[in-house]
Amino acid sequence: MNSPRKSPSLLTLAACLALAGCGDNLDPIGADPDAGVPTPDAPSPVNSIIRPENPIPGHYLFLLDAEQVPPPSVQEVADELTADRGVVQSIMDGSILAFMANELDDESALAILEDPRVTGVGQDGYLEVDWAPTPLVDQNNPVWGLDRIDQSALPFDDIYQQNTTGAGVHAYIIDTGVNAAHSEFAGRMGNGMSAILDGGGTADCQGHGSHVAGTVGGTQWGVAKDVTIHAVRALGCDGRGSLSGVIKAVDWVTMHHVKPAVVNMSLGSGRNDLVNQAVQASIDAGLIYAVAAGNENTDSCNRSPASVGDALTVGASDIEDTRAWFSNFGSCVDLFAPGVDITSSLHNDNSGSRTISGTSMATPHVAGVIALYLESHPDATQAEVNAALIAAATPDVIADPQGSPNLLLYSLFIDPPVSPCVADPGAPGCDQPASCAEVLARDPAATDGEYTLYIGGDEGQPWTAYCHDMAGTPAEYLTLVNTGGDSNFGQYTAGGSSPGTNVRTSYTRVRIDPADMSIVIVDKTFSTSTGSLDHGGTAVDRMSYAIAMSCDSSDSGVANVDLRGTPFAIDGEFCQGGFNSVGGTTVSANDQVADLTGGGFCGYTAPVVPGAPNCPGGFNDQPSQHRLPLRYLAVPASCAEIKAANAGAADGEYTLYVDRDESKPWTAYCHDMDGTPSEFLSLPSGADKNFAQYTGGGATPGESVRTSYSRVRINPKDLSIDILDQTFASSSGSLVHGGQPVNFMPYGVAMSCDQSASGVASIDLSGTPFAVAGEFCQAGWRPQGASTPSQGGQVVEISGGGYCGWSAPSGQSCPYNPFNANPQNAVISLSYQ
Repeated sequence: MNSPRKSPSLLTLAACLALAGCGDNLDPIGADPDAGVPTPDAPSPVNSIIRPENPIPGHYLFLLDAEQVPPPSVQEVADELTADRGVVQSIMDGSILAFMANELDDESALAILEDPRVTGVGQDGYLEVDWAPTPLVDQNNPVWGLDRIDQSALPFDDIYQQNTTGAGVHAYIIDTGVNAAHSEFAGRMGNGMSAILDGGGTADCQGHGSHVAGTVGGTQWGVAKDVTIHAVRALGCDGRGSLSGVIKAVDWVTMHHVKPAVVNMSLGSGRNDLVNQAVQASIDAGLIYAVAAGNENTDSCNRSPASVGDALTVGASDIEDTRAWFSNFGSCVDLFAPGVDITSSLHNDNSGSRTISGTSMATPHVAGVIALYLESHPDATQAEVNAALIAAATPDVIADPQGSPNLLLYSLFIDPPVSPCVADPGAPGCDQPASCAEVLARDPAATDGEYTLYIGGDEGQPWTAYCHDMAGTPAEYLTLVNTGGDSNFGQYTAGGSSPGTNVRTSYTRVRIDPADMSIVIVDKTFSTSTGSLDHGGTAVDRMSYAIAMSCDSSDSGVANVDLRGTPFAIDGEFCQGGFNSVGGTTVSANDQVADLTGGGFCGYTAPVVPGAPNCPGGFNDQPSQHRLPLRYLAVPASCAEIKAANAGAADGEYTLYVDRDESKPWTAYCHDMDGTPSEFLSLPSGADKNFAQYTGGGATPGESVRTSYSRVRINPKDLSIDILDQTFASSSGSLVHGGQPVNFMPYGVAMSCDQSASGVASIDLSGTPFAVAGEFCQAGWRPQGASTPSQGGQVVEISGGGYCGWSAPSGQSCPYNPFNANPQNAVISLSYQ
């Protein structure tokens, strides 16, 4: 953010990016410690190819003129320019407009450069990483970096304090990937992307990125312990990456981020204006960047992205508050943070750690504090974040700053987020909490249970959340209506190379991230698992939500998503992955139900991870980065939703929608809106319409008992009539059945005991959009009778009797003695016309 960074030069594409961290030996990465201060790349002729130190043969990056090529046309222009002389490998149409092409030579590249739409060309290049591995250390050792940033002065107090945790904030780690299975990140991995097309996705096979991510937001090693981590992989397993890959990663973050967001770039190269432009464009789009100053013990203004004008550039200090001997310095550094002997997560051990050094390790301390700040100030800009952290930093404690600002990161200045509704509960919008944390902020005594939340605080988008762990870290869960059996589960089917018994995990609630309204499929808080099997020596005893897997060369793996009865539909897609994968997904018309099959040898079907180059899947607590996006179904399906959207709604008629399908409206009478809202269907009136009768005579002398209905209660979840509900019914007559007085007759039941079918009943749904879809049965002693439908099933005339006998709606069995409240299992199923 210092002015010396802002002097522009011609675009240079030459430098290869190198990690800004180093190992225990503290050798700077990608530089000779005796080489002296590097100079900025020299300007190159306009019509020439910029050369990197380690070129990739045949690969060239072309920069396009934004005034002549709109973003939607980048692919078309790239294809046109490379026709018959190259292959387009990838395009960038976000923070920068460019394309990468291979199978070219210099002559072809220069020919493309002659087109007026092309403003520059450079040969792509490799980078090398040579930091030494280090042994594991005990995670119980104090993490001095955390201990240092929450206090202004030494000595250490052996406590890390924080007023916020980064909840709701998203941290994008542009690096070598992240070990998403590490316990440091459990349940907090968001989506990501990989610019390295080696089939490894966003997994970290090198180690640097996992270490950085652990310092940003690890449960034990991290600054912001509730932040959501996004792995953006730009460097490969051998520590090599490309200029184009890093720019593509920045471009992806710019186009796909969820705010509030912070980006960590613990990497660097010689000053490179193309990299700087991409990062600056991302900042202009609302991202907040923390970038490493570099490890060359030289002027950071000669490095990129350290020289980006608005990014927060970080130098490294040691445990004694001395500038690390390797740390770059100068006017482009904004502040220092702990960067020597920093302990954090391992990439190849899901609970392990290692201790390394570098400005790579200092930068995530700053990114973590930015996440803490964004929790309380989610709309802050990069300039506002920079000003806040610099104003709060501890001054004049860094020894040997070498012309850098003498400022050390300080974290405890951030106040916890305060809801305006705490001070003024009557303020506009204060009855629309978007998260369980907001519920708790407004009512500190709130306990675990169901609450009405509103997506983004929008009163028109209510949903019922189960708030869990209100005494700790509140989390949102969606209660599933259809559970058990073949609803809402993930399954790994045993067989083939995976012997054992089918592993099925069934869910009654799924965790929701209210920031982007997606299901965190790895969360198993409200689930039960059965079965066990062996997968290549690993014991499998649980499956994530909505993953179907098998290794028996078939698609015998199964899974189900069933969101009926909730206000949500599936907004994501599913994919097949693994070895020789087979399977597929069948989704219902309104996207609320998905049936999955998956398998192969070994293979699976799983939710798509946006930006991932393949289809990540897994078992037990993998894949942690998976989310299943949801879409809100704005139309109400129940009277409870009407009440949630309008607290003043009274009993009366409202329009509801079957399964929230806008093409299926119906008029419901909402009853008991001040208590427990319930749905009723108003029926046509008339003496011989909508009644049920037990005709007296024979073995049951007395006056026929007739119950007439003006409304019947509807269950909107399965579209059925509760035949026992008497809220809008009236009865007449009196008789005794075997010593038991008969008080009323359930809807749709006809009965008599006079050895004839003199019992009668009528169902008349004319004028409504419903028809009877269920069946009727005859039972009793010598039963007689029938049900005769007409008008497409909207009218059913029923007769029943015998000695004694009846006709009634079919339940699990034909109801026994179907009078009063006896037929507990019988309902009348409806269909929408």
